[in-house]
Amino acid sequence: MSRKQIPERIRFQLVARAAGRCEYPGCNKVLYEDELTKGPGNISNYAHIIPYKENGPRGAETIHERPADVNTLDNLMLLCWDHHKEVDTMPVPPKYSASELRKHKRDHERRIALVTSIKPECKSYIVSYTAYIAQGVTSISEDAARLALLPHYYPAQRDIIELSPSLPNKPQDNAWYEEAVIDLKSKYNEFILRRLNGCKSTHFSVFAIAPMPLLIQLGSLLNDTSNAMVYQKQRDAGWLWDDNAPDRTFSILPPSETECKKPVLMLMLTQEVDDILVKQALGEDVAIWKITSDYHGFDCILKNKHLIDFKSVARCALNDIARHYPNEDELHIFPIMPASACVEFGRIRTANHNPWVVYEKRRDTINFVKTISIK
Repeated sequence: MSRKQIPERIRFQLVARAAGRCEYPGCNKVLYEDELTKGPGNISNYAHIIPYKENGPRGAETIHERPADVNTLDNLMLLCWDHHKEVDTMPVPPKYSASELRKHKRDHERRIALVTSIKPECKSYIVSYTAYIAQGVTSISEDAARLALLPHYYPAQRDIIELSPSLPNKPQDNAWYEEAVIDLKSKYNEFILRRLNGCKSTHFSVFAIAPMPLLIQLGSLLNDTSNAMVYQKQRDAGWLWDDNAPDRTFSILPPSETECKKPVLMLMLTQEVDDILVKQALGEDVAIWKITSDYHGFDCILKNKHLIDFKSVARCALNDIARHYPNEDELHIFPIMPASACVEFGRIRTANHNPWVVYEKRRDTINFVKTISIK
């Protein structure tokens, strides 16, 4: 049966359900424009799941469920030419079963329905920030970032906002950090601040993997006055939140003495750290506040609620430190926590806070070293 024998209304409905894209898994090719000129066109192929001819591909397996009319919306897939040819090749048994094709069609059309159900005002600019960590420089997949936005937001533009430093990869000394901060502030002003000046309700989705001091600096620039969602890279699930993950309990452990001592805040979410490492960096006269979790590990932040609960506890700790040290010049920050928690911690900072001196735990020496001061 030729394409013309498929009713026009069925073809229109199929194109609408598929959003004019190939329904083959992983393809998603646009079928309403010319590949080379990008001008308007129609390169759609309409493939039958149960074949038009009984001896066609998948004909034998579907012989007992064959309908009187095979030109129904549920029995047709929108495909590009290459994948139409792919699914309709004739090996024995067929390369693709009818149930497989139905699943691919269903998954694609559900995704389109989900994306198009997002309200027009729920757009978000994707922000990427990556810099050298112990494992090297980790790139952020644009497709994975876009997927993480669903079903609450959709990308505000095709390109992501890239804030990553234009510096040699590996942090070497404090001078490297100073340059990285200057670079970050410059890009923040150019790509983020100008959008915020135009509309305070502008939403950003932040995907960041970098040394903890720089992540805290990024958070302090965004702060809580900006409308942003910070995501966490998961080991096996990309950037997707696991809303079914168990809740975490974050606790504040205050110091026993505070008089005449330097205030310190240790953020111990991924692992516990001995006080001796802080004293090696600052001396014995320190008053150490600690924020800890009932679960330690790189996967301690699995859902957005974990970040919300952590921020609430961190804010209480900062308020408690401020009550004890209203006139203190500096607060010393020792972070050991996931990237998203670093950014969200930085977002708590306000103009009323005293300067934060941020330290980094070096893998080569295991000691903490001073990196940047956030004012």
